[in-house]
Amino acid sequence: MNKKSFINEYRKKTSHNGEIKNLKEARMDVEVFFETLKIGLLKDGEVKLQKKGKFKILQKKERVISNPSTRERMTITPPKTVKFVIAKNIIKKINEMSK
Repeated sequence: MNKKSFINEYRKKTSHNGEIKNLKEARMDVEVFFETLKIGLLKDGEVKLQKKGKFKILQKKERVISNPSTRERMTITPPKTVKFVIAKNIIKKINEMSK
C-alpha cells in the first residue's frame, strides 16, 4: 500500500463518522500523524502505540563496499533506519485470518 492508497483508506474509514469530508482533510491528518511520528522518533528514539506496535530507530552496522568501476574499497558510515515492530495481538489475529 502506498501513501495515496493509505490516505484513501483512511478517508473511507473515518467518513462514516462525519469527521473527514474530503481527500484534502484526510491528507492533512495523515501528514500530521507522520510529522508527529517524526518528532517523537527524534526526541525519544521510539514511539509506542499501545496494542498496535512500536516504531524505533535502529543503528545499522558499518559496511565495506567496492566501487564497481574502480574496484576501490570504501567504508560506508552506519545509517539509521526506522523499524516498526508489530504487537503480538495483531500478529495473532493475522495468523488466525490466514488459516
